[in-house]
Amino acid sequence: MKVGRLSWILVAGAIAGLGACKKKPPPAPPARIVVPAPGDGANPSAPAGTAVATGDPREDARGVYAKRCLPCHGATGRGDGPEVGDLKPRPVDFTDAERQKKISDAQIEQIIRVGGAGVGRTPAMPPNPDLARRPGMVPALREMIRGFAKK
Repeated sequence: MKVGRLSWILVAGAIAGLGACKKKPPPAPPARIVVPAPGDGANPSAPAGTAVATGDPREDARGVYAKRCLPCHGATGRGDGPEVGDLKPRPVDFTDAERQKKISDAQIEQIIRVGGAGVGRTPAMPPNPDLARRPGMVPALREMIRGFAKK
């Protein structure tokens, strides 16, 4: 009887060991997309190397904008990104200087962190709580947003 029980334990251990052999390799790092400062004329969707934080919040904010914001707000901040489709309400047009005058820096940063639903606006604007843990990132994104209206 003990031999049978020991056999089952060995079989179970062997099966568990087989699962460890089939581990998936870690995912490759995402391609880096460089978004230029508003108005510098570069192609905002051109891949350039790998996504590595540079330590410069403004440079890193361009990459975050390309990945998270550009699909809806567009390369020039007009709210005409490639994934907008028939989204209602339309994404905010960052180039609207009058609208920018009506919102504080603190409000922009809050919307970036908690999303639209977090401030009583559309839930289509997703929250980005992870960005608060990256020093200077949220203020750099706010600075980019403000920069779109200066054209």
